Amino acid sequence: MSKAVHPSHEALITPEDSEFLRSRWVVLGPGKEVGEHTTGDREEVVVFVSGSALVEAAGEREEVEAPAAVFFPRNTPHNIKNIGQDPLIYAYVVKR
Repeated sequence: MSKAVHPSHEALITPEDSEFLRSRWVVLGPGKEVGEHTTGDREEVVVFVSGSALVEAAGEREEVEAPAAVFFPRNTPHNIKNIGQDPLIYAYVVKR
């Protein structure tokens, strides 16, 4: 392990850290959402560390309570919304 990163810091894996991956911490306030998007031809893993989320992907919806992880296949439209009263904190990892 080269470094420890706290959610108050945005970058988890920077271009200097990895040639192939990128990762960031995300903190969403109550009722906030990322907005539907895809990561194109790249797969994505989201690791929830705190809070409650509504995860929507490929027409399906599921409530997720941290701690939990979700995998999104490539070219999959998805959205994450905080449905709790506290901040939703998660990290994502995706291929560059």
